Amino acid sequence: MIRIVAAFLVSAPVLAHDAPSGWSYPGDCCGGSDCHPIACSTIKDQPDGSATWLGLFFTREQVKISHDASCHVCVTYNTANHNRFPHCIFLSPTM
Repeated sequence: MIRIVAAFLVSAPVLAHDAPSGWSYPGDCCGGSDCHPIACSTIKDQPDGSATWLGLFFTREQVKISHDASCHVCVTYNTANHNRFPHCIFLSPTM
């Protein structure tokens, strides 16, 4: 029984959710509630393709182009120790 449950958990898709404009955040960035729109002016994109937002660093692999004119961020918050874990940041195509 444990093997069946473990196999299900490993093969279960990562849940994503929709951005307010209707496109879906990708499952590899979002655990179902980690993503939300942000002000593009709060993002500092770097020459190497990485970006920072409110002190969080996103590698170039974590930087994506938004599917709308807005910017978005996907971050997990650990309320127990107040840590934040960056997953993805979406830059407006007009930035």
